[in-house]
Amino acid sequence: MWNAATEFASSVLVKRLDGSAAIMKKTNGKPPTSPEMRREYDFSHAVRGKYAAKFSKDAVMVVLDPDVAAVFSTGKQVNDALRAIANIMKRTRKSARLRRSS
Repeated sequence: MWNAATEFASSVLVKRLDGSAAIMKKTNGKPPTSPEMRREYDFSHAVRGKYAAKFSKDAVMVVLDPDVAAVFSTGKQVNDALRAIANIMKRTRKSARLRRSS
């Protein structure tokens, strides 16, 4: 017999494990202090935001999967391909709207 109480009940009859409680403990918000920085990581001459000016404020950074990145040798090629696809999508949507309105 159906009722609101049984509709959302689980059909699995097992004891709930409380193993995640140890994993979900809150931390004090401070990074761990014990790990040492490797000697080869020398940030003493580092400059914050050194390459930030290279990108415009409107630029969107994306990470391409290796197989996709192998197809393109420059960012311009990626942008040209995306623009071509975007134009096709615009034309397809426009023609679909015209068909629906007639």
